[in-house]
Amino acid sequence: MRIFAKGFLVAGFLLATLVLTGCAGVEERSACALGQGEHAAKVNLTADDCKAVQQAFAAQQAATVQAADAARQRAVQKYRDEVAARMREDESKGYRSTSLENFKLNGQDLAHHDAKVAVQGVYVKTNRGEFLMPSALATSQVDAKRTPDEGVNLLSRSASRSAKRVFAQCQKDSIKSKLGCPMTVLGEAVLCDRTTIFGMAQAPCIAVDDNWYIPPPG
Repeated sequence: MRIFAKGFLVAGFLLATLVLTGCAGVEERSACALGQGEHAAKVNLTADDCKAVQQAFAAQQAATVQAADAARQRAVQKYRDEVAARMREDESKGYRSTSLENFKLNGQDLAHHDAKVAVQGVYVKTNRGEFLMPSALATSQVDAKRTPDEGVNLLSRSASRSAKRVFAQCQKDSIKSKLGCPMTVLGEAVLCDRTTIFGMAQAPCIAVDDNWYIPPPG
């Protein structure tokens, strides 16, 4: 009986030793955050696994950001190339690219020489006529100031059908009709009667031939 009891105790001691040895080989797991901020995902991993996974996740994120930057750069370059190509096409047809401000300063001289111009701005139609404004902000202030003196008058009677279609679409849109539509206007510099805060006066205007707009990358 004593021998049997002693054997039972020895067997129990060996079993306990094996169980403790097996438990010691299991690494403790804890929450491992993947990502940043409130959108970070959390999984239970060991410290070593967590470090390895976080490094792989960070490398993948960096590669994604780099790919997105490269795509944006390609889009910007494509936009610049398309705009440059269109400007070269305008020049080949005799349209001289000039700023809106420069046209306002030198419009009288340009009109005397029947100059063909390409001017970039924001189109809007008001109760005073059609105008090319320097910005959407200036366009939105036309009604408030009750004068579009910052812009240049447009005469669209002889414009191409496609240009008239673009103007009409801009006028019908509830938002664009207030904020205007960005575009480059092609036409001839002329003198026309214009309503100003001082009354009627002759001012340099653009007799529209055509227009175009290439949307920049978002």
